[in-house]
Amino acid sequence: MRAKDLLPVAAKNLQALMAVQGRATPSQVYVLVDCMIPPGDDIARVMVVQNEGRTYEEAEVEVEKRIAQARSQRGVFTLGALLSPEDLVTLLEGLAEDPASLTPIHDWLGRPVPAGRCRVLVMSGEDVHVAHVAFDASN
Repeated sequence: MRAKDLLPVAAKNLQALMAVQGRATPSQVYVLVDCMIPPGDDIARVMVVQNEGRTYEEAEVEVEKRIAQARSQRGVFTLGALLSPEDLVTLLEGLAEDPASLTPIHDWLGRPVPAGRCRVLVMSGEDVHVAHVAFDASN
């Protein structure tokens, strides 16, 4: 699946997160990762370890289980999180084979965020899509 095709999922997840959390700061980035294919599966393992307090081995089993379940239902398995730009850059630098490929992301992070919007980065395999997504935190 292309990253751009997952943008509606990211927008829906961001809306749900904002309903619980309140609002994102303009500097935060909502990152949604397709965990069905590399490197998303590795990112999912790290997120499960960090967010659920599991060992890497437990996370590996859990992620494989979620991937199998999504495939059996002909669905997708995505995970999302609000990250600081610095954490996002660190994550992407760890994945990038060519640091110059991150220049457009750095440029995007350097531009102002329109009011009522949040930066969203969607990643599906090597395909990355960025956008500013509107959200309503008053719900």
